[in-house]
Amino acid sequence: MARPAWLSVPLGTRLTVRCHHPEVGFADSIGHLVSANAQQLVLDTRHGRRTIDAATIAIVHVIEQRPPRRPD
Repeated sequence: MARPAWLSVPLGTRLTVRCHHPEVGFADSIGHLVSANAQQLVLDTRHGRRTIDAATIAIVHVIEQRPPRRPD
């Protein structure tokens, strides 16, 4: 079996992960990679920590860091 792509991504990298859930279809999560292994990965999202089961992952992309907010 091939090594999951997210295992070569450094911790702290910002990712978008698309998962497939049979009951609802596809859903995306965006956050910073906290931990990863062949069975799951953990993202720190703006809604809290999210553990994602590897069996549900369809796509993983590295994305740019979020730009800092400009003062009002």
